Amino acid sequence: MKSRFVVTMKQWTHSISRSASRRIVLSGLVAGIVIIALVSNAFASIPDHSNVFHGCVQSGNLPIPGQGLLRMIDTDRGQTCTRYETAVSWNANGPVGATGPSGPSGPSGPSGPASSGLNGFGYVYDVAGVADAHIPASDDVPFSNNGPLVNVTHTAGATNVTVMNAGTYRISWYVTLQSGVTASFAVAVNGTVDASTQVDMLTAAGEISGNPILTLAAGDVLTLRNTSTNEADLEIGPGVGSGLTIEQLN
Repeated sequence: MKSRFVVTMKQWTHSISRSASRRIVLSGLVAGIVIIALVSNAFASIPDHSNVFHGCVQSGNLPIPGQGLLRMIDTDRGQTCTRYETAVSWNANGPVGATGPSGPSGPSGPSGPASSGLNGFGYVYDVAGVADAHIPASDDVPFSNNGPLVNVTHTAGATNVTVMNAGTYRISWYVTLQSGVTASFAVAVNGTVDASTQVDMLTAAGEISGNPILTLAAGDVLTLRNTSTNEADLEIGPGVGSGLTIEQLN
């Protein structure tokens, strides 16, 4: 009886030992599977490098139950759908929303500096023929031709030049004489000679010129006047016998 009990105890102890060994092996196998899964997930690319999710939906042709189920796949690792599945994908960021309404207009910015261009300017000149080459004493010089005119008016062939803007003007003029008599010229404003513009030439023939700066009112009329007691003989065309340039400085 004692011998039979000893044998039975040995068999039971051996059975327990084999069962414990199987549990250890099984635990090790499960742990290995978990580690493999974790390592796989560490290198997974869901969503992919373009931030897009990919999946497979089971179709109606699936020969086993489970129609409509979705499983995620990693296309960066080469995973694809089977012939019983339909591939689907979507962006992780979602679609672009509709444009919102325009915001209110911002406040107006400060005004910029005034333009530095000329607000008024003009050029008139005379190509003298035999008939108008002689300017009697105290007469004004006629100008046969017009150059550019901006806020300055002149009728070709007339003596009067009119400024349209009030302001400070530079008035540059010249007269080319063909004889060596004493000559004097000045700018007249509204018929009155401005003494600050007087220029005299005593003996030699050639060019006489001036470059005064005057303050004028809108509508003032300018002329270039022979202020000497002698007739002035201008150069006969095709050369230019006289010219006058007006520039508004402010």
